Amino acid sequence: MKYLENDYLYRYVALIHYWRSAYIHPETYCEIHHIIPKSLGGTDATENLIKVPASVHLQLHTLLPFFLENKSREKMVYAWNMLTNFAGVVDFDEYSTLKKDWAKYTSNRMKGNIPWNKGKRGVQVAWNKGREWTEAERDNIKKGIEKSDYVVSDETKKKQSVASSGENNAMFGLKGKAHPKTGFQESKTTRDRKSKALKDRPKTEEHKNNITKSWITRKKNIKTCPHCGFEGCNNMTRYHFDNCKLRNL
Repeated sequence: MKYLENDYLYRYVALIHYWRSAYIHPETYCEIHHIIPKSLGGTDATENLIKVPASVHLQLHTLLPFFLENKSREKMVYAWNMLTNFAGVVDFDEYSTLKKDWAKYTSNRMKGNIPWNKGKRGVQVAWNKGREWTEAERDNIKKGIEKSDYVVSDETKKKQSVASSGENNAMFGLKGKAHPKTGFQESKTTRDRKSKALKDRPKTEEHKNNITKSWITRKKNIKTCPHCGFEGCNNMTRYHFDNCKLRNL
């Protein structure tokens, strides 16, 4: 298997070296990555496996196709596409390139195949199409619809809140690269594109008026710190009062 010596290969190797010894929080959701993919001849040997956070796993599979060619690249594009079906954050430029490749490979693979339903009419698709429901089944369906209006009590809401708060929360204590969302770093091109899109986005008159009203409201809610006399609004109580340098003097 041949590799193209480019920036993507160097980034891939650098990520592997970093996560070989990087600290991973015990609560972080991780996945096992094959450094040399099994479809390209890799094995399940310990030296070919590395445990990484899910976001890093996506990064690694995003880099792989860019330093491979021909059939090897095609296999890695398919693997990448399977991962991105469940991921919410990917680099715009790389996503566009790999999606085009995936569409091309899929199109080539399907050429010459006859669709399973070509020329067929009245083919039963749904397993329950034309099925006769019994009275007992109809009653169960009605009961399910009636239960959809069920209201969760305050006591139940409190229990649910406690069950997912503090150390009970799977995201508790995760910061930086250990966090599944912040662990994925977008490229500078992507960040610049997002920034430009927000700056160039036209604002309607209604939007401008709402912004003006919000600033007027903020100015009316001025609060003064009892420790140093500093004035502010909105989150002053939360972020300044208890952290004021003059509080304990």
